[in-house]
Amino acid sequence: MRISRDEAYARMRTEPEKWLYTLLDLADPVRRGGLAFYRTAGGMAVVSDFEEETTVRLYGADPLLLEEAASDPVVGPGTRFCFCGGLPEGIIPERAGGHRLTVREETRTLERYGLFGCPRRRPASEPPDGIRIRAMREEDRLLFPDTESWRRLDEGLDSRGEGDRILLALREDGRAAGYLWSAEAGHGWRDIVNVFVSPEVRGRGIGKALAARYAEEALGEGRRPYYGYALSTESAALARALEFEEIYGETVSLYVRD
Repeated sequence: MRISRDEAYARMRTEPEKWLYTLLDLADPVRRGGLAFYRTAGGMAVVSDFEEETTVRLYGADPLLLEEAASDPVVGPGTRFCFCGGLPEGIIPERAGGHRLTVREETRTLERYGLFGCPRRRPASEPPDGIRIRAMREEDRLLFPDTESWRRLDEGLDSRGEGDRILLALREDGRAAGYLWSAEAGHGWRDIVNVFVSPEVRGRGIGKALAARYAEEALGEGRRPYYGYALSTESAALARALEFEEIYGETVSLYVRD
């Protein structure tokens, strides 16, 4: 059944770590008209109708929940379905709202990742020999390697929010080896936007040191460090190594197709 915003908000406030991103959407007046909520005995679903994409997030492996959320008037071809609580029985293929959900791994319409909340204890990890970590300065852009990943960071810097912060890992020769970008989130959190380590220096503990410093600084400013979505197996391993609370070990995204 479809439920009101107030009822959904009351439920989410009982588990704010689990619902952080939806709570932030609710607090954003620009997005306020683009959310609908559905509830069954097996979970809850959030339908987000934004200009760039319609997304259905299902928190519960319940076929009835999928059926009800997919019947929302805004759901159509191209809608993205994110199964945060596991896949319902017999989902592939599945009739939902008049559209067939299909998985086409060859076109990367299937993504798997985990969702992590706050650390169970204060993370601690020193950078490896030859690496130092500090807040990024504007002139540090000259130290970025000439690779696609670092070029994407450089291009994205102009869209930084007021509360965004970037920690940079630097080699002895001054070249950048990795970074962690975090954002000031509502409800007393600071969450990770992205963490990246150059491939040639991975496996040395640089990502772990970046995440530990980020958590230390967030706690120092009175905010709770929040890991968020781990978009790779390496990122999920890092979150587990630093003992960030695992909310969903794996979520699965699919796209609805005609």
